Amino acid sequence: RILLAVNQRGVTPYTFGGGRGGSGCPSLAESGTLQLEMRYLSRVTGDEVFAAKTMRFYETVQAQKNLEGLWPNCWERGQGKITFGADGDSFYEYLLK
Repeated sequence: RILLAVNQRGVTPYTFGGGRGGSGCPSLAESGTLQLEMRYLSRVTGDEVFAAKTMRFYETVQAQKNLEGLWPNCWERGQGKITFGADGDSFYEYLLK
């Protein structure tokens, strides 16, 4: 059932703040959280389908407007701040994990 929430781009409507996110949009940190959780779910279940579907997210976000690999916190809209604080920091940490 959880896979039904992930669209073809590896993106889900998963956000904090009742679907609006802390910035009023799916933020980098929130989106990155789901990718990390789904990869972990694949690891503990031994079923790669969870990771495979959400890994498309990285291709999706890389296709978005960025500043030398840094995306605004409202990455899908190409708006907001490029930040290592709220709504952005965790995404860059998740890239390393």
